[in-house]
Amino acid sequence: AHVFKEFRLAQQGKPYEAVLEFRKAIRLDSRAKYAYVFAGSSYYNIAQRERSTKMLNLSADMFRKALTLDPYDYNAINFLGVVLSRGGHNTEAAEQFNMAAEIYPKFANPHRNLGVLWQEAGDNEKAKAEFYKTLELNENQPTVYFELALMEERELRFKAAERLLEKALSFEPQNNIFKKEKKQDILS
Repeated sequence: AHVFKEFRLAQQGKPYEAVLEFRKAIRLDSRAKYAYVFAGSSYYNIAQRERSTKMLNLSADMFRKALTLDPYDYNAINFLGVVLSRGGHNTEAAEQFNMAAEIYPKFANPHRNLGVLWQEAGDNEKAKAEFYKTLELNENQPTVYFELALMEERELRFKAAERLLEKALSFEPQNNIFKKEKKQDILS
């Protein structure tokens, strides 16, 4: 019953309360890997909300602790990469993403995250390769289609951009404002 309370708090967008409950679970069982992973996730949510380096570091610490319990937890590895990238540690983040992809080759998230890192570094060819790999593994990624559309548009490949944008927009047919704004931005 204790576990459900923690998850419920996290799902309700109450990261502070969730952290407290996950920390209780850790005190009850220091080998409860799930508690470290979800505490790390909750700390990350707080860090994003408050732009707090301290919370970002606590998040990384929780993921590292989870990985001492299971060094092959590809989700924890990937999330540690996300935390490291938000902290500006892109080389270490890329190592984590590559490790997660190596451990579980069918996991799309590390490829998406590598695509973002390469895009931020200005290497659009490597970014596109990672984004396309993401879609190969999981085509249910509207933001990846959208990022690819923007990249194609910047390279003056308007037909490809329009095709990718239409695919991105097909995931949110009920959101007309999203469709109008995004299509107008990219195709104007």
